[in-house]
Order: sequence, then structure tokens, then C-alpha cells
Amino acid sequence: GKVTVLHPDKIGRRQRGATEACFLHVAGKRRGSRLPRLPGGEQLPQSTDHTDGVTGEEEGQSNIIVQEEKKLKRPHLYKVLIHNDDYTTMDFVILVLTKYFGKSKQEAMDIMMNVHQKGIGVCGVYTYEIAETKCQKVVVFSKRNGHPLKCTIEKD
Repeated sequence: GKVTVLHPDKIGRRQRGATEACFLHVAGKRRGSRLPRLPGGEQLPQSTDHTDGVTGEEEGQSNIIVQEEKKLKRPHLYKVLIHNDDYTTMDFVILVLTKYFGKSKQEAMDIMMNVHQKGIGVCGVYTYEIAETKCQKVVVFSKRNGHPLKCTIEKD
């Protein structure tokens, strides 16, 4: 990952206090501050053995703090689809769309008509876990109410 070197005097007091435990303290204790604590209350050692060759300025001068930044990937998105069948009523499809997907009556009507005319309709786009959960809830709710409504997910 990318390593950002931050000079202690360049970090605001609030930021330094809030993120102190996230920084690797390289050159020992800074004047007027305490070393970051490890879980359990232990202080980090003042040696620089753990820095993998990264050192501070000359002894007696200010110290350097190293923070590693990680790039996060966006999760893959999945479409939740409702399929047309000859038994599920249009009113029930509208109920499902408003109850489980937060659609307004008009949005639900539009999606329901799309399902009716084209055989399939997109209810929403979500991360995998959310899409899978919504799909399962729709299928269980449909079966409990005597409807064979088919709901699937597909990678967007």
C-alpha cells in the first residue's frame, strides 16, 4: 500500500489524538506526548527495530510518524430480479416492491408492468449480501401467501 509520512507538528491536535493509536511511532517518544498504546494498555517500545529501515531525523530533533494507506475496492453489485408467472397477482407484486424494496406506488406499478410485459423486472441493485437477503425474504413471503413468485439475483 501507499505510505504517507506525517510530521508530528503538521498534524492537528484533534487528529493526532483521535488517530494516535493508528500511527507507527518511528523515532521514539515526542516531547509532550505519550507513545501509542497496544491492546491491553502496554506502550510501544521506543526502539526503532520494527520500522523496516524507516528512521526519523537526527537524534534530538523532531520525530516522524508513518501511516499506511490502503486502497479499498468497491464491492460488486447485483440486480434483484422478479420473474413473471401466471399465478401471482399484480397487486401482490406491488406489495412486495413497496414492502421489501422501498418503492413508491408509482415505481412499483412501473416495475410490475415491466415484469408483466417483458417477463422480468429489476427491483434494485445492491451488494451481494443485501441482494441475496432481499431475494430470500421475497421468496419466503411469497410462499407464505400462496404465490409462486420467482426472485433471483444477477451480477450487474
